[in-house]
Parts: sequence; structure tokens; C-alpha cells
Amino acid sequence: MDKSYDLVIRVGNFYVRGALFYLDVISTTFHFKVLDDLSINIKKELFEKNIKAALICSNNENVAKIIKDALMDLSIDTHVIDPNNLSIKLDVENPKEIGMGRIANAYGALFSHPYTDNIVIDMETALTIDVITKEKIFLGGVICPSMMLSAKALNAFTDKLPMIKLEKPKSCLSRSINENIQSGIYYGLVGTIEKIVEELISLRFSHSEINVIATGSLAGYSDAEEDFLNLKNELEKDLKIVVDYFEPDLTFLGIYQILKEQVFQKIYKK
Repeated sequence: MDKSYDLVIRVGNFYVRGALFYLDVISTTFHFKVLDDLSINIKKELFEKNIKAALICSNNENVAKIIKDALMDLSIDTHVIDPNNLSIKLDVENPKEIGMGRIANAYGALFSHPYTDNIVIDMETALTIDVITKEKIFLGGVICPSMMLSAKALNAFTDKLPMIKLEKPKSCLSRSINENIQSGIYYGLVGTIEKIVEELISLRFSHSEINVIATGSLAGYSDAEEDFLNLKNELEKDLKIVVDYFEPDLTFLGIYQILKEQVFQKIYKK
């Protein structure tokens, strides 16, 4: 008998990433560039796989529709996250402004660490740092430019600053323009995370247990897997003082919890 999978997909600004779950565990992952022919790539990736249901996490309705149509062509029961049907409370001024990825991260944190409050650092196109309590309340957070956005902005809005390779420089005190930029962007990110986490803890959680979780794909950073892994490893070493857990699949885990909540529970009730 063929294995039966559940599929979750996160649509980012640069990449579409997916994970197949088997018996509540990630079996395999995949990703494509948003600008590639998504419909063809998704059909090739998932052709002849036995998938019970799929859930799409996306702020881009057009891309979500392309993916949903492709999955439905494969006869996969496909859904998009319904922001009006969540078990967590979005305790913010305008809940509609909160991106689906941030909501998925909240679910992932509550699944992995249900008995503590959590701060989630997500290094995607933007750097987001969000707070989720063990009572399932999303309190908001902070949004900053990512390394990639900072590098592009310096190149686009100045006359002489080049677009550089994003990596940790040999020293924070650098003697070339390229390494000056690398130093500012890399150590700027590390310092930003350290200071914001410190402030968030002092504001609300100075007398309670809280986990700090880091996730994210450094979206748009590099097509080279080795470059990505090198930068990821350097960041993990330099952030280990402030980060308790590095969980690269946190968003997938969160989308999967929403799939069970919004899709499977409805099926079981019928």
C-alpha cells in the first residue's frame, strides 16, 4: 500500500517551499523560485504521490491560486489558511495585517514548546521577531530589513556602494568597501536580534520562563547551498548566546498544525 502524505506549502517573496508529512513527521521538502513555472514544477514534484490534503500559507493570492490550481489538477484536496478560523488570539491593533508566515510560526512554536512563552525570530525576506504566550496569544513583535534587503538598499540608493556577497567578514573592523558593508550588515543583524530580544524580555517576561527560537531560510540570499549553509552556521554560532533553539522547519510544523485544525477536524466532524 502506498504511503499517504499531507502537504504544506509556504509562499515567500522569492521561493515557494513545501514539505510532505508522513505520520506527523516531515518526510521530504522541496522548493522552487516564485518566478519559475510553478504549475509545471509542482506537478512534476508531486506526480503519483498519494496526498490526502494540502494547505497553502501565503500572503500572495495570485501565487496561491496558481499553486492551488496545480494541486487540484492532481486531485489533491487543497486549502488556503483561513485567518478568520484560528485557535490563537491575535492581540494586535489590526489582526488582518499579520502575515500568514508569522501566524504559522506562532503555531509551530506552540506545538514545539507548549508550556513556555516564546519569542520567534524568522530570517526571511524581512526579519521578524514575534512574541507568543503559552496561553496562545500572539502579542505582535518587530519587523526589520533582512541582510539581503539591507544589501540591496545600500546598492540601490547610493552612488558608489557595490552589491556584495553576503557572508561573515574576517573581522568586524574591515579595510575594504566590500568587507565594510559585509561587516555592517552581518554584525548589524546579530546586534539587532540581541538588542530586540533583550528589550522584549525586559518588557514582559523578566520573571517568567521564555524560549527564543530562530528559524527562516535567509530568503533570496543565495542559490548556492554551500554559501547558505556557511552563513547559517556562522549566524547560529554568533546568536547562540541569545537563541535557545534553531528550528529550520518551524514554519512547516506550524502550517501542519493549522492543516489539522482547519481541515482534518472538519473532516472528522462530518
